[in-house]
Amino acid sequence: MPKIFSFVGNSNSGKTTLISKIITELKKRNYTVGALKNCSKGFEIDKEGKDSYILKEKGADPVLLISKDNIALFRRNNGDEPKELIKRYFHDRDFVIIEGGKGWNGFRKIEVMGNEKKRLKLDDKPIAIVSDVENDTDVPLFKKDDIENIVNFLEKEDG
Repeated sequence: MPKIFSFVGNSNSGKTTLISKIITELKKRNYTVGALKNCSKGFEIDKEGKDSYILKEKGADPVLLISKDNIALFRRNNGDEPKELIKRYFHDRDFVIIEGGKGWNGFRKIEVMGNEKKRLKLDDKPIAIVSDVENDTDVPLFKKDDIENIVNFLEKEDG
């Protein structure tokens, strides 16, 4: 089972930029990394009129697109829990990095803060905070550009 970490924070707090740098550093260290993005407002990547869209609309589930370089799987979410999806699709990764998922319990969370000092109200206490603003905290606090030490921390954590 991979080490799983959920990076949570308000919009525009710098989560995507931070996670991108963390993934790059993990890859430099020869780890396999999967990423999961929580899209709480929904998303649509298929387009009306495309063959895959038509197959999906007619009831095919799942629909798998395969090219020389990529695979895309369209599958309806029938209430699968994130942990179950991670087991199914990311079982062979060393790390899974989640962007978002404030309300998903049971994941080790790292709170990413923008310029605000106000912390999120989380059900699960974060295991670390990433912020360029000083914060009173009893968990490790990292600056956003301290990628090497953040990754060192992730390597040591149970995940």
